[in-house]
Amino acid sequence: SKMFFVVSGQLDYYLEMEEQSTVVKAPDSVAEAVLWLGWEHRGRFVANSFCDLVELDPVLFRNIVTKSSPHRSGYRKYAQKFFEHVFNPDSNETIKLSDLAMDRRRARKMVTECFPEDTRKSQFVGPMGMLVPGRGLTGLFR
Repeated sequence: SKMFFVVSGQLDYYLEMEEQSTVVKAPDSVAEAVLWLGWEHRGRFVANSFCDLVELDPVLFRNIVTKSSPHRSGYRKYAQKFFEHVFNPDSNETIKLSDLAMDRRRARKMVTECFPEDTRKSQFVGPMGMLVPGRGLTGLFR
């Protein structure tokens, strides 16, 4: 399993055997869970047009952030919060396991809680910010 970033185009995501789809388009990401959990994709994507996707290998990602990142503790905290989000949701929230990205406000809050402000603003920092030079992780949630 891999994580994907939609760069251009539009896809429909079908969770397991459901007939209703969810539209996924830039700048959406898909399957962040593969970075933090043992995860198998829960659905399928069908392209509606020509699409550009960027693939992130979770093994390479974990090797980088656990061995050479000065922000290991932030990644560890984020992974724990991600696990809690998926498996211990707030009582007023229903989580359906899927490959779709979590709510951006929740993701922004988790990043803020796990990484110091100077880290969030630097380039190549955070689970998705590594792919966006100069914007840092918080730039992806605008």
